[in-house]
Order: sequence, then structure tokens, then C-alpha cells
Amino acid sequence: MSQYEDREGSSLVDDVREEVKQEEVPAADLKISQPSAEELEKIVYLQKLDSLNEKKYADNLIFILENGFTNFEVNLNLLKRNNNDLSIVINNLCNSSNITESMFI
Repeated sequence: MSQYEDREGSSLVDDVREEVKQEEVPAADLKISQPSAEELEKIVYLQKLDSLNEKKYADNLIFILENGFTNFEVNLNLLKRNNNDLSIVINNLCNSSNITESMFI
């Protein structure tokens, strides 16, 4: 008797397979969940990051995203205007009164 067989000679692997078969959900009952608005913002942000030609901003853009600032264009433009200085950009984002639409035209 191997370690994978019980006393009756039945394979434990076969027993587990049988249990899984009994628990299987028909494909028609499976539902695909939709990403939340926040998840979609992150997906779009990461897609824009992936197509970015100026890779020197990439690490700081990821850091900014991880801290909840999901507007890619604002983040990138702030980094460009501030010579990629993360501390200045974060300060501006936290004090958003410093950010105006005219900065990005």
C-alpha cells in the first residue's frame, strides 16, 4: 500500500478528483466580474505608462500611482515641469490648489 492509497486500495488522488468533479460549476453559471472604476483607472494609467517614450519618469509615475494619484497626464506633466523631482510633485499633488488646467495646455 503506497502513501497515496487508503486501506481499501482506493487512491487518495482519485478521491480528490471525484470531489472536485462534484464541486465543478457549469460554465453557464460562471460570472466574470467587472473591474471597479478605481481598477480601470489603474489599468489605463499602466497602459499609458507602458507606451511612454520617456522612461526616466517611469519609476516616479509608479510611485505616484501607488500613492493614489491616478491622473497620468497631470502626474507626468508635473514631473516634467519639476525636473522629475518627486518630492515637489507629491507636494503639489497634496496641495492641489497649485494645479491648474492651464499648466497642461
